[in-house]
Amino acid sequence: MRTARIEWSFLIALASGAVLAAEPPSVVNDSDAARTVRIQIPGAGRRAVEMYRYFDRDRPANASGFPVAARTLPPTDLAKGVTVELPSRGVAFLTTVAGN
Repeated sequence: MRTARIEWSFLIALASGAVLAAEPPSVVNDSDAARTVRIQIPGAGRRAVEMYRYFDRDRPANASGFPVAARTLPPTDLAKGVTVELPSRGVAFLTTVAGN
């Protein structure tokens, strides 16, 4: 498992270990193999996080076809990190839940 320590200032962490600027924080797996990464965000504090996933067989949507969160994490210490499991060829977006 790879660990990426990023600022909460909107970065993309590639499963290969590269980090690129973007908004919101995202994890991209551009390989043919599944990957697991841990995202640590020093200074972000304890926050609830919603994860949106866009993979071939994992793309949650509502009845109208709009994306919905695949997972909502309870308040989590983001400095300690969030583990993200990624099937091949896709992206996961992390966002804090409104009101937290």
